[in-house]
Amino acid sequence: MDNLTLFEKLDIKNRKVLLAVILFVSAFLLYSTTITHELVNYDDDWLIKDNSVIRSLSLKNIWKMFSGPTGTDYLPLKELSYALDYRLFENSPYGYHLTNVILYSITSILVFLFLYQLSGKASFSFVVSLLYIFHPIHSEVVNWASARKDCLGGLFFFAAMLFYAKFLTKTNGTKPYQYLLSLLFFLFSLLSKPSGVMLPFLLFLMAYCFYNEEENEFIPSRLLINLLPFFMIAVFITLIALNTAVEKDVVKEYWMDSAYITFLAMVTVVAAYIRQLLFPFNLQVRYNIDLPGEITDMHVLFSICFLILLFVTLIRFRKNKWYFFGLAWFFISLVPVSNIIPIAILKADRYIYLPSFGVMIIFGSIIFKIYKTDMKRPNPETVKFGVTVFMIFLLLSFAGIVLKRNSVWENSKKLWLDTLKKSPNDYLVMNNLGSIYNDEGDYDSAEKIFKKAISVVPEYADPYFNLSISYEEKNENENAFACLNKAIELSKENSTISFKARINIGNLYKKLGINEKAEQQYMEAIRVKPHLPEAYYNLAMLYKSMNLKDKAYALYKKAIDEDENFYQAYNNLGNIYMADKDFGKAQYYFEEAIRLNPKYVEVLNNLATLYIETGNSKDAVECLKKALTYDSKKYKAIIYYNLYKAYLLDGNQTEAAKYLRLSEEINGKSGVFRR
Repeated sequence: MDNLTLFEKLDIKNRKVLLAVILFVSAFLLYSTTITHELVNYDDDWLIKDNSVIRSLSLKNIWKMFSGPTGTDYLPLKELSYALDYRLFENSPYGYHLTNVILYSITSILVFLFLYQLSGKASFSFVVSLLYIFHPIHSEVVNWASARKDCLGGLFFFAAMLFYAKFLTKTNGTKPYQYLLSLLFFLFSLLSKPSGVMLPFLLFLMAYCFYNEEENEFIPSRLLINLLPFFMIAVFITLIALNTAVEKDVVKEYWMDSAYITFLAMVTVVAAYIRQLLFPFNLQVRYNIDLPGEITDMHVLFSICFLILLFVTLIRFRKNKWYFFGLAWFFISLVPVSNIIPIAILKADRYIYLPSFGVMIIFGSIIFKIYKTDMKRPNPETVKFGVTVFMIFLLLSFAGIVLKRNSVWENSKKLWLDTLKKSPNDYLVMNNLGSIYNDEGDYDSAEKIFKKAISVVPEYADPYFNLSISYEEKNENENAFACLNKAIELSKENSTISFKARINIGNLYKKLGINEKAEQQYMEAIRVKPHLPEAYYNLAMLYKSMNLKDKAYALYKKAIDEDENFYQAYNNLGNIYMADKDFGKAQYYFEEAIRLNPKYVEVLNNLATLYIETGNSKDAVECLKKALTYDSKKYKAIIYYNLYKAYLLDGNQTEAAKYLRLSEEINGKSGVFRR
C-alpha cells in the first residue's frame, strides 16, 4: 500500500473530482489569454456591438428573443447569453471572451463525465478529454465571441448525452428525471445552435454500442419510443431554423448551382477535416476551397479513396465499440454542415467542434490500448514511458498551436492579415481588412485593398459600399456616389447593403445641402427595410435640420417603435425637448438612452448640459467625469468646456480654470462651444 501514489489512494469519487478540476483549470488557462482580446469585425459588430436586442433583460425583450428570429437566425439562448454579458460587462470585450472560456471549460468536465459514464474508466476518460480540449481546431470556437452559439450549444449537447447515458444505466435503477434533463438540455442545445439536431441519432448509436448487454438490454423498438420526443423536438426546431434561414436569405444555392459539384467539394472537405484533426496546421478563419469540376479530379479521387477506407474500417471494427462509436459519431454529427442543405461556407473549423470528439475517441483509444500493454510482453514499462512522453509532447504541441492562434485573434487587423497571408485571393478577407483601414483613417490603404477585392470578384457589392466611405472621407463625393450606386446595382433589392447604401446616399445629399434628394433616398431605404429604425432616424435628423420638428419627433418615435432599444433616437428626442426647454421630458429620454448604452458619450454630455442649464452642477460633473472614462476623443474638448461651466456654476474657480485651459488647448478658444 505504501507504494501507491497519492492519486491511487483516492476513492473513485474524489479521483473524478480531481480530474474534472484539472480539466477545467487546463481549459481555462489554455484560453485565458483571449480574455483581453478585442471584438473583431467578423460578425462581432452586428451580433454584439450594434445588437440592440441584447441591451435589455426586460420581459418584453426576452419575449422578443424567443418569439421570433433576431438577426439572421433563431437562436434565443445565444441572444440571452449576450444580454446577460451586456448586463454584467456592457460592451467591454473581456466579458464576452470570458464567458466563452468558462463555457468551454465547463464543457471539458461534461465531456469527461460523459466518457466516464460510458467506460467506467477515469484514466481513459481523462486522456480523451485532454485530447479534445487541447486540440487547436477548437481555437476558433473559443476565441471568436460570435461563436458563442457553438460554446453554448456544445455544453448543452454533452449535458444531454451525459444524462441520457445515466438514464440508460440500470445499475442504480432508471430515474425519469435524468431522461427529462436530457430532453431539456437537447432543447437548450438546439436553441443555441441547430447543428445539434443529430443528437437523437447519436443517442441511438450510444445505446447500440454501450447498452447492448444483458443488464442493459438493447431493444430498438423500445429505444425508438423513448427517443420519439427527441426526434419531434429535432424536427420542430429544424423547421423553424429552415424557415428563418429561407426568410433571411441564409440558405444559398448549391455551389456553382450544382448539387453534384457541391457534393464533390464536400468529399474533399471531409477528408481535409480528418487531415487537420491529425495534423492541425495552417488553421485559418476562412478557407478557399477549389471547386472540382469532375469526379476524375485527383484531389476528389484521393479523398474518395480515403473515405472508402474509413468506411471499410468502420465495418471492420464494428465489434470494437470505441472505434465504431468514434468514427460513426464523426460522420453522423457532420451531417448538418455537409451542405446537403446548401449554406454559405463549405469549410470552417467551428463546423467540426462536435464531430472532432469522435476522432479524439479513436485516437485516445489507440493511445490507451498501447499504454495498457500486457505485462507479459517485452519491456512493458518502456512502452508506458514512451506513451506518456508522446502524450505530454502532443499536448504541449497542441497548446503551442492554440496559443499562436490565440494571438492571431487578438484584434481584427491581426486576424485578417494572418488570413490574407494564407488565402491571398480571398475577397471577403480583403473587404474586412479594408474596413479596418477605414476605421484607422488610412483611407488610401483602404481604397487600394477594396479595389483589389473588386478585381477578384467584381460582382461583390460590399467592397463598393466600403470604398464609398473611403471616398467620402477624402471628400471625393462623385466617386462615393458612384460606388454606392454600384453597390445597390449589385445587391438584391431588399438586402442590407442596398438599405445601407441608400441611407449613405441620403447622408451625402444632406451634407451637400440637397435635402429633397436626401429625403427621397431615406424614403427608398424605408421601402427596402420598413422594419429597421436607421432610415427613420436619418430622415428625422434631416427634418430636424430643416426645422421641421414635428416631423422629426414623429420619425424618432417611429424608429423607437421599430426597435425599442435604438438608443440614438432617445438621445435626439431629448435634444428636441431640450431645445424647447422641456427639461423633464429631455431628462427622461437622455436617461433612457444611457440605460440602453451606458457608455454613450454624446448623451452623457447632453445630460450634463441639461444639469448645467437647470443649476445642478454636482450631477453635471458626475456625468462628464464618467464620459471622460470612455473613449471620448471626439467629444473631449466640449466635455472639458462643460466641466469648466459646471465648476464655475459650483463656484470652484480653480477647477473651472483648469478645464477651460484644457478645452482651449484642443480648440484654441472656448467660445466655440457656447450655446
